[in-house]
Amino acid sequence: MKPGYSKKASFLILGWVGLVAILSAIQNPEQVYAQTASQEYYLGPEKELELLKKILIFERSWKLKAKNQLVIGILYQKSFSLSQWAMEDWIKLMTELPESDRQIDGLPIVIKEIDLDSVQPLESALKELQVNFLYLTPLDLKNKDRLLKNIIYICQRQKVGTLTGTSSYLDSGVAIGFIWKDKKAQITINLEAAKSQGLNFSSQFLRLITLRKSNG
Repeated sequence: MKPGYSKKASFLILGWVGLVAILSAIQNPEQVYAQTASQEYYLGPEKELELLKKILIFERSWKLKAKNQLVIGILYQKSFSLSQWAMEDWIKLMTELPESDRQIDGLPIVIKEIDLDSVQPLESALKELQVNFLYLTPLDLKNKDRLLKNIIYICQRQKVGTLTGTSSYLDSGVAIGFIWKDKKAQITINLEAAKSQGLNFSSQFLRLITLRKSNG
């Protein structure tokens, strides 16, 4: 799977600037790509999972927390199409991957859906599902100024590492970003956020990737 070309979210541009133009040209993906080449593209869960596995080679705390499996929560809003599509792409990927690719260091990787529209509070969902990392899909933050900050605060309290493909979320305290930039996939770490969420990366790794040293 190439970055930006999953079946449901191939036209998903994180940050969703120019969404109207994209939807109007949805029958012509090459035209969409050409018109929006300067924007950031959704890598898709296959590439993001691959990058996460590489990152965890250099992260010292996850094995102690994961116990007998690595649980990745996919945070989405059922009422928001972009968010729903991204979640469904993750679920689809995990049903298609061979078992050998659904594990890390001998531990199975488990995906859990967490719907922000649900009546269950996020804090209790993270505890109940024993989430180790929370992936934030594109969320509808219009008229919800505190929503993202509250999510980050809960993850800090529970020491749950946060991931996203939406680069702007790094400014609000998401720890790990998977970004399509300069025609390649890049990893960006908000170092302050990572530390507050209990992540402990080797200095060798931090020298190799893009750092965002403080929250915006």
